[in-house]
Amino acid sequence: MNPIHHLDCVEYLGFGKPGELKRIQDPSWVDVEGAIRKMDNYYFPIVELHCDFGDDESVFLIIGGSGRWALLNLSGEWEYENPEGLDDDIELWKSDQGYSSKEKNTLVDIEKVLNIIRMFFKTGNYIALKGMI
Repeated sequence: MNPIHHLDCVEYLGFGKPGELKRIQDPSWVDVEGAIRKMDNYYFPIVELHCDFGDDESVFLIIGGSGRWALLNLSGEWEYENPEGLDDDIELWKSDQGYSSKEKNTLVDIEKVLNIIRMFFKTGNYIALKGMI
């Protein structure tokens, strides 16, 4: 049984315009992968996977696109980190409020991004991701 209750994507229609939330209930892996591959750093910069547990700690947040992504949970308790990476800031989201991440917290390989997200999609568990980092 898939632990993901719903997938949220935010679409921005232009600078100064509010984002529009798009929700998919009980998403398939095809839905999730399609949302990740569609991400860019302006119009589609945010994808959230919400587990059926219902708390913020279970929300897997993906920010970025266009070849750069940050992966973290909404509560801030977990975040992807490459221990060999740098502390330099990288802008991952250019519309609305924007978002920057440290280089060490940014992935540039879409296949690695998808592998990590796929593991969370299957388990709903951040502990399972530790061996993948």
